[in-house]
Amino acid sequence: MKWVDEACGMEARLATGGVCATRHIRDIDFRSTARLGDIISIEVVVSKTGRTSITFSAFIKNEVSKSVIANFEKLVFVHIDENNIAIPHNIKHK
Repeated sequence: MKWVDEACGMEARLATGGVCATRHIRDIDFRSTARLGDIISIEVVVSKTGRTSITFSAFIKNEVSKSVIANFEKLVFVHIDENNIAIPHNIKHK
């Protein structure tokens, strides 16, 4: 879960050019187990943008077995200023 949060946070930072904070994580569907030594990939997709927020979905896959490890339905990040106040990000979802 930590890696997914960090991957989405990095995508939010790239999209906004600023700092974004995790606001909400919902609906995690664990499908299989990742084991020590597994090579996994995390795919992050923007599903919605608001005035100050960006919502992502994320998919985790074992790159060796090709099995799905988990799907994250909704991770919401908010663009914030140096005082941790939500500010508009000015990006458009395509």
